[in-house]
Amino acid sequence: MVKMTRLCHQMKEALDSVNAIDEGIKQTTLEQYKRDAMRVLETGYFQKVGVKDIKMIPKALQGFIEHLKAEGMSPHTIRTYFSAIRRAVNASNVLDKPVSAADYSLPSRHGGIGNTKGRGNPDPTDLRPCQRREASPRLYDFARVIGFRKSEYAVLRGSSLKKDEGGNWTVEVLGKGGKWQKQYIAPEYLDFVRSYFEGRGKNEYIFTKEEISGAHDINLHKLRRENAQELYEKIKINIKEDPKAFKRYYNQLKHRYDTENNTRKLQWEKENEYRKAQGLSPLSDYSKVTPLPTKEEMLKPLVLRQGPRAGAIAAGKPTTLDRLAAYYVSVFVLSHWTTHTFTKHYYT
Repeated sequence: MVKMTRLCHQMKEALDSVNAIDEGIKQTTLEQYKRDAMRVLETGYFQKVGVKDIKMIPKALQGFIEHLKAEGMSPHTIRTYFSAIRRAVNASNVLDKPVSAADYSLPSRHGGIGNTKGRGNPDPTDLRPCQRREASPRLYDFARVIGFRKSEYAVLRGSSLKKDEGGNWTVEVLGKGGKWQKQYIAPEYLDFVRSYFEGRGKNEYIFTKEEISGAHDINLHKLRRENAQELYEKIKINIKEDPKAFKRYYNQLKHRYDTENNTRKLQWEKENEYRKAQGLSPLSDYSKVTPLPTKEEMLKPLVLRQGPRAGAIAAGKPTTLDRLAAYYVSVFVLSHWTTHTFTKHYYT
């Protein structure tokens, strides 16, 4: 529990004054900022360095960042805390110049060869029983295909498998930050995924408490990474061996991109209807996903550069990828609209 000091009251008051719609953010995102701001105060850092007023925070921010680094906090957590502080300070309107990330030395979220998400290939015999498939076989196999967090598997119900407005099968769950996560299922895995939902009632959980508990020490992120790599190799081989595969995979991707853009447009229209009713200025335009390369562009090889290239060389893997296969995995396994995440975090 945070002691309600003057600084605490100021930060809470500043964030309570923020209107999510005016700021162009979701209400759930704003609530997350508030929770993160309280976590920042719980560290006690600002009290220790004598910060008693919100207008004193900017001068102490770099020190706070270095403190978190020394405590072993991840770059993601440090940036998350920084975003909450910046939002509160800027909302307080006590500074002539708003706080900007460009004014501070923040750790990069992105890794290259040094990124360790799900990496490491220990001998299976070195794993403890709680880390092996046998600890929770059904969840383990499902996680190889659907890359959720453990807490998200715990809330999957019979109604979580559904089609979107474009006819794509998805598994949808309320995830991190109170946001709905919609995982699209690669057609190759559809029958397998559907088997988990067959015979389940709408409100019936897919996994038992025992299965969730049993998966506590299983490296779920590593399973997602292995799935991405295996599907990439499979798609690459299919494209090479089947003359019709390229067109089939490309059309699946295009349909997925078109569906997502249509969804975003509908959400944008709905939001603007609400803004109009509230007398607020409309959003300028909806945010489209990064355009899918044309068929001609997709035929060109994807040559790795910088960090991803160094990682591939270190792992003894090719530095030139099949572009279509990389996009297919990025969209249907990782839910990203470019190949950046796959090549940097999952390929090696």
